[in-house]
Amino acid sequence: MGCLVVRNFLVFSILLIALATLGRSAVGQVLQPLKPVVTDSQGNSAEEASAEIDTPGQPMDEKDMLSRLSQAAKRLENNQKFDLKYTFTEGETILWRVEHTATTDTRVQVDEETSASRSLSMLQWQVTDVDTLGNTTIALTLKSAVMWQQTDQNDPITYDSRKHRGEVPEVYRSFADWLGVPMATYKIDPQGKVIDRKEVYYNVKFGVGNITMPLPGHSVRIGDAWHSPGSIGVKTPDGIHKSIRTRIEYRLQRVSDGIALVSFDTQVLTPVDDPRVESQLIQQLSQGIIRFDMNQGQMISKQLGWSEKCLGFKGPESSLSYLAKYDVRKVEQKSDSETVNVTEGVDRLQPVIRLSDDGPIFRW
Repeated sequence: MGCLVVRNFLVFSILLIALATLGRSAVGQVLQPLKPVVTDSQGNSAEEASAEIDTPGQPMDEKDMLSRLSQAAKRLENNQKFDLKYTFTEGETILWRVEHTATTDTRVQVDEETSASRSLSMLQWQVTDVDTLGNTTIALTLKSAVMWQQTDQNDPITYDSRKHRGEVPEVYRSFADWLGVPMATYKIDPQGKVIDRKEVYYNVKFGVGNITMPLPGHSVRIGDAWHSPGSIGVKTPDGIHKSIRTRIEYRLQRVSDGIALVSFDTQVLTPVDDPRVESQLIQQLSQGIIRFDMNQGQMISKQLGWSEKCLGFKGPESSLSYLAKYDVRKVEQKSDSETVNVTEGVDRLQPVIRLSDDGPIFRW
């Protein structure tokens, strides 16, 4: 009898340790208080889960006990809810390091053109106002940029805002004009929805819909998804401008040490069966991963990737391929070494898909 009491005490202690570890998986996140009965997705309560671990009259070895304990902890973890919310402070300055590489391969009958580009920039967010409702106004400024592009075997065109003297290459002149000048101002609510905008630089592209990731506005469990509607403007073969309905699906994949990992994927809702229209969409359809710090209430990184191919966009013997990577990371320390240092590594650039008549697009 004494052995049984000791064994039950040890099992109960292990369960408490497991639950304590689960509570630490989201540092700073206010966990939901446990009610007298907490059920999992199958309707089993925590008491039932722990009862499964040691039932009188059922001998259990250590391996089986740990397996059942792990299953019980997993069910409780899946039932945990998390709150995602933006938090900014008036006067706060946030720096972002943004790298974008892309290659486009265009083939029309016997003609073929390959263009590659790379940009590395430093962007600044200046929080100019936070009202009593938590709505935040952010001014976006380009602080520095190092840019490179090449078409086929032509000489590459380069620009480094930190070192450049004299004439700026025509293709990069617009970027040089906007260095240090606020390009856009956005007002967002606590869920990341843009409620007002003023864009003085018309060619800003964000790649994932908007300046911020929209949040669900309610508590979510791991595996839950939410959506953000959008549209992409295209031009039909007969010259008519058309809007293609899209939405971005966000999904909470996991939470560890207060960092939420959110995947996202652009979905096309309007049927598209013309490759000439499809070729205009592929650079706007993105998928990737966002890391959101729930303690700070801010995004800390965003990675995207494109690997698309469209056949027949200019006749039966034509193809368009687009390969690109995009990476934006929050810069915690402001130093010269963090500013932008990318003159090396041009030889290892990966190609990015761009049409031959496209001008440069500033993505961040």
